[in-house]
Amino acid sequence: MKKLLIATIALTVLSAGTTKLSDNTIKQVKEYVLVCDSKNAKVYHKDYKYVSDYCSGLKNCKHQIIRVLKSDVSLTKRACKHCWK
Repeated sequence: MKKLLIATIALTVLSAGTTKLSDNTIKQVKEYVLVCDSKNAKVYHKDYKYVSDYCSGLKNCKHQIIRVLKSDVSLTKRACKHCWK
């Protein structure tokens, strides 16, 4: 009985450290940013919850502010220096 208990504990400890590759899936998080919909806009801003939290650059936008995926604009626009300190 004592040997069976020791064997069970040993198997439990050894199998606790192993995981299947299918259990280690990486989920990509879609990060959204805000962009002034102007032809001259060069930066993207953090996606703030409230308009009152927008940085001064985004508050100065005279056009529509649109929400887009960061991956879609990160190659064509740079990050706002105020939002992304």
